[in-house]
Amino acid sequence: MSQLQNTLKQRGVPSPLKFLVHNGFTYHTAHRLLHNNVDSISFPHLEKLCVLLNCTINDLFVWHKAENSTVADTHPINKLSAQPSTVNISQTLLQLPYDKIAQLEKLVNELKNS
Repeated sequence: MSQLQNTLKQRGVPSPLKFLVHNGFTYHTAHRLLHNNVDSISFPHLEKLCVLLNCTINDLFVWHKAENSTVADTHPINKLSAQPSTVNISQTLLQLPYDKIAQLEKLVNELKNS
Protein backbone atom coordinates (compact mmCIF):
# COMPACT_ATOMS: atom_id res chain seq x y z
CA MET A 1 0.00 0.00 0.00
CA SER A 2 1.28 3.44 -0.85
CA GLN A 3 2.47 5.88 1.77
CA LEU A 4 2.66 8.64 -0.83
CA GLN A 5 -0.03 10.82 0.78
CA ASN A 6 1.77 10.69 4.15
CA THR A 7 5.17 11.34 2.61
CA LEU A 8 3.83 14.37 0.74
CA LYS A 9 2.18 15.62 3.93
CA GLN A 10 5.43 15.23 5.85
CA ARG A 11 7.19 17.24 3.16
CA GLY A 12 4.64 20.03 3.56
CA VAL A 13 3.14 19.69 0.07
CA PRO A 14 -0.18 21.55 0.26
CA SER A 15 -1.68 20.21 -2.97
CA PRO A 16 -0.34 16.73 -3.78
CA LEU A 17 -2.15 16.36 -7.11
CA LYS A 18 -0.91 19.72 -8.40
CA PHE A 19 2.59 18.94 -7.11
CA LEU A 20 2.78 15.64 -8.98
CA VAL A 21 1.32 17.03 -12.21
CA HIS A 22 3.66 20.03 -12.04
CA ASN A 23 6.58 17.62 -11.69
CA GLY A 24 5.79 15.58 -14.78
CA PHE A 25 3.17 13.01 -13.80
CA THR A 26 0.01 12.91 -15.87
CA TYR A 27 -3.18 13.85 -14.06
CA HIS A 28 -4.44 10.29 -14.41
CA THR A 29 -1.26 8.72 -13.00
CA ALA A 30 -1.01 11.24 -10.16
CA HIS A 31 -4.64 10.68 -9.17
CA ARG A 32 -4.23 6.90 -9.19
CA LEU A 33 -1.02 7.06 -7.15
CA LEU A 34 -2.58 9.33 -4.55
CA HIS A 35 -5.65 7.13 -4.16
CA ASN A 36 -3.84 3.77 -4.04
CA ASN A 37 -5.55 2.78 -7.24
CA VAL A 38 -2.59 1.09 -8.92
CA ASP A 39 -1.68 -2.52 -9.53
CA SER A 40 1.88 -1.65 -10.48
CA ILE A 41 4.22 1.30 -10.69
CA SER A 42 7.06 1.78 -13.13
CA PHE A 43 10.66 2.09 -12.05
CA PRO A 44 10.94 5.55 -13.66
CA HIS A 45 7.94 6.72 -11.60
CA LEU A 46 9.43 5.26 -8.41
CA GLU A 47 12.72 6.97 -9.13
CA LYS A 48 11.03 10.28 -9.88
CA LEU A 49 9.04 10.16 -6.63
CA CYS A 50 12.12 9.31 -4.58
CA VAL A 51 14.14 12.13 -6.13
CA LEU A 52 11.32 14.68 -5.76
CA LEU A 53 10.64 13.76 -2.14
CA ASN A 54 14.24 13.04 -1.13
CA CYS A 55 13.26 9.60 0.14
CA THR A 56 13.72 5.90 -0.52
CA ILE A 57 11.27 3.42 -1.94
CA ASN A 58 10.71 2.14 1.60
CA ASP A 59 9.32 5.57 2.54
CA LEU A 60 6.64 5.25 -0.13
CA PHE A 61 5.08 1.92 0.84
CA VAL A 62 3.64 0.14 3.83
CA TRP A 63 3.01 -3.58 4.18
CA HIS A 64 0.24 -5.09 6.27
CA LYS A 65 0.81 -8.65 7.44
CA ALA A 66 -2.27 -10.80 6.91
CA GLU A 67 -3.63 -12.68 9.93
CA ASN A 68 -2.89 -16.06 8.36
CA SER A 69 0.52 -14.99 7.02
CA THR A 70 3.45 -17.35 7.39
CA VAL A 71 6.01 -14.58 6.98
CA ALA A 72 8.47 -14.72 9.86
CA ASP A 73 8.73 -11.70 12.15
CA THR A 74 12.40 -11.48 11.20
CA HIS A 75 11.69 -11.22 7.46
CA PRO A 76 12.96 -7.94 5.93
CA ILE A 77 9.51 -7.07 4.54
CA ASN A 78 8.42 -6.32 8.11
CA LYS A 79 10.41 -3.08 7.83
CA LEU A 80 7.54 -1.89 5.66
CA SER A 81 4.97 -2.44 8.41
CA ALA A 82 2.74 0.52 9.12
CA GLN A 83 4.37 3.13 11.27
CA PRO A 84 2.42 5.58 13.41
CA SER A 85 1.44 8.52 11.26
CA THR A 86 3.63 11.51 11.80
CA VAL A 87 2.51 15.05 12.26
CA ASN A 88 2.70 17.68 9.58
CA ILE A 89 5.99 19.40 10.37
CA SER A 90 4.80 22.65 8.81
CA GLN A 91 1.92 22.88 11.25
CA THR A 92 4.18 21.98 14.17
CA LEU A 93 6.63 24.73 13.22
CA LEU A 94 3.85 27.29 13.15
CA GLN A 95 3.01 26.40 16.74
CA LEU A 96 6.58 26.64 18.06
CA PRO A 97 7.52 29.69 20.10
CA TYR A 98 9.97 31.90 18.24
CA ASP A 99 12.81 31.26 20.71
CA LYS A 100 12.60 27.51 20.06
CA ILE A 101 13.01 27.89 16.30
CA ALA A 102 16.72 28.76 16.61
CA GLN A 103 17.26 25.63 18.69
CA LEU A 104 15.43 23.57 16.13
CA GLU A 105 17.42 25.08 13.27
CA LYS A 106 20.66 24.14 15.01
CA LEU A 107 19.45 20.56 15.52
CA VAL A 108 18.27 20.28 11.92
CA ASN A 109 21.64 21.48 10.64
CA GLU A 110 23.41 18.94 12.83
CA LEU A 111 21.19 16.15 11.48
CA LYS A 112 21.66 17.34 7.91
CA ASN A 113 25.45 17.36 8.27
CA SER A 114 25.75 14.00 10.02
